[in-house]
Amino acid sequence: MTPQTPIEVLSGQALDALRQGQPAKARALLEQALRLDDSHPAVRHNLAELLARSGELAEAERLFQALLRDQPHFLPAYRSYLRLLEQRQRAGAASSQGSDQGAPADDPRSVVLNNFGNALQAAGQLPESETAYRQALQLAPDYPHPWSNLANVLRLQGRLSEAEQAARRALALRQDHAGAWVNLGCALTEMLCEAEAATCFERGLELTPANAEARHALGSGQLLNLLSRDDLSEAEVLARHRAWGEALVAGIPPRPLPPVRAGTPRLAFLSSDLRRHAVTLFLEPLLEHCDRQRFELVCYASQPQPGDAVAQRLRALPLTWTPCLTLSDAALADRIAADGIDLLIDLNGHTRGMRLAALASHPARRQASWLGYPFLTGLPSLDYRLTDGWVDPEGEIATDEMIATHEESGPERPMRLDRCQFVFRPQEGMPEVSPLPALSSGRITFGSLNNLQKLNPAVVALWSRLLLQVEGSQLLLQYSQATDPYWRGRVHGLFAASGVPPERLKLRPYVAGNTHLSSYHAIDIALDPFPYNGLTTTCEALWMGVPVVSLRGASRQGRGGTSLLQALGRPDWIAADGESYVAIGRKLAADPVALAAERLALRERMRLSPLRQEQEHARSFERCVDQILALPPSGLVG
Repeated sequence: MTPQTPIEVLSGQALDALRQGQPAKARALLEQALRLDDSHPAVRHNLAELLARSGELAEAERLFQALLRDQPHFLPAYRSYLRLLEQRQRAGAASSQGSDQGAPADDPRSVVLNNFGNALQAAGQLPESETAYRQALQLAPDYPHPWSNLANVLRLQGRLSEAEQAARRALALRQDHAGAWVNLGCALTEMLCEAEAATCFERGLELTPANAEARHALGSGQLLNLLSRDDLSEAEVLARHRAWGEALVAGIPPRPLPPVRAGTPRLAFLSSDLRRHAVTLFLEPLLEHCDRQRFELVCYASQPQPGDAVAQRLRALPLTWTPCLTLSDAALADRIAADGIDLLIDLNGHTRGMRLAALASHPARRQASWLGYPFLTGLPSLDYRLTDGWVDPEGEIATDEMIATHEESGPERPMRLDRCQFVFRPQEGMPEVSPLPALSSGRITFGSLNNLQKLNPAVVALWSRLLLQVEGSQLLLQYSQATDPYWRGRVHGLFAASGVPPERLKLRPYVAGNTHLSSYHAIDIALDPFPYNGLTTTCEALWMGVPVVSLRGASRQGRGGTSLLQALGRPDWIAADGESYVAIGRKLAADPVALAAERLALRERMRLSPLRQEQEHARSFERCVDQILALPPSGLVG
């Protein structure tokens, strides 16, 4: 049993005193605890709650306001403060203080509910966040902030049409609401209205030049969207990434090469996703099994603290955990340089929350990208890219001179693990493998749980060919926007244009947690999109006993499926072109008995494959890092 801290002891004694009807003693104990740590949120909350119960409403309100100003993500304080405000409201003496500019003065509960919604949203409690915003609007229908915030939480739940309407309502109330412009742009981006979305982001930046969301959407975020397009060559995608990277480093002077540090090499990972996220399904096994005699590990966590259960689990490992969300890019670069990092690996690329600007001055002796982004970032100060021989075949002749030159001498030079670069640890509580659904339904169900943005015209056309050639088959798609009328109409229209009627499609909404994986109980064969393959979705499908048909792409983001299936020992599910993709799907569908047997054996096959060999993967990773550390550091001398 973990010994209690002095503050915990005092807090427990205060609660005992309250139960015994001794509020004065409880108050004295809580005040004593605050003298030990005046920032402790639970103690501050309990003292404010005690004062409210004792009738000292004004002082309790002051304490609640101070607590929420200092620690806006401490959820229990909102509920208690709202109870106090309701008590004052009933007494006819509500305070008019608010924390938001432009907030209504007649009912301060609307401000607290809006801020409560923000805290719930940051905690990932989206339905509860939506409820808080709507409660704020019931009290103050013309309050623009909750309309704008409601737009964001609706978008995150896949309700894009409602999100657009909420953002426009906020702007109707206040045209200079920068957040509403940005939230409208985010909704329009997911509705593929990119030109209008860009206008919204530009307007948001005019109003608040420091808005990180708008800057990301107009710059780095656009690069991620390129990976799913079927109308761009690898050279075009690379050129846009390099242009972004060169523009970024142009205004940032390089640092002197950090001095050589004695002792165990220091290996660092930088990510905003060191929490319940797809990245940690692949990263946590490595962090757990990496040899601490050979490497000292550091995690730069650019995310809210203390984080969820996964983040807490990672923090408990033998490594240095460095929160950096609140650090500026320059301050983070200074911290990395001061820490003497021998190799820093960026895990974000151009995904949300990325911190590539902090690496532009080359603060670590060596810098690399890996895992979270399946393409080159384009940042010149990243020296290497961790990969494998299936995603980046050694000696393969590039079809474009620029790509060949980049491979030979440019940044993000490929450093290949000597096995598959991915090892997958299934989430806890994943469903069991079900019997083949075709045996009871009498029809083959193809399926994909990939992000809807990967559903480009070429994917729709090829999947439609397969559906039309497998008589009676249907396609199950699961995505967060499945209930949104705009996207339902768009998906039905895309497939109808290729001859597939709506009744051949099953559109299911995404459900957070592991429950969405039960959709594999209704899927016989999974289909991998292209040119941007799935990774997590492919591993989850295989673990659920569902074969995956994947097209080996011409670009790197299209060869992740190849790497996974080669490691699984099923190269026969890898298609070289569209014709073989359809042929593989038809062959699997033609023999339900064999497909049923494959389904029952697939989890064990995966368990025995390199995809689940965590210690062996860690040794391979370490050998790759050793190769990098043996090379001269690439940091620039100022």
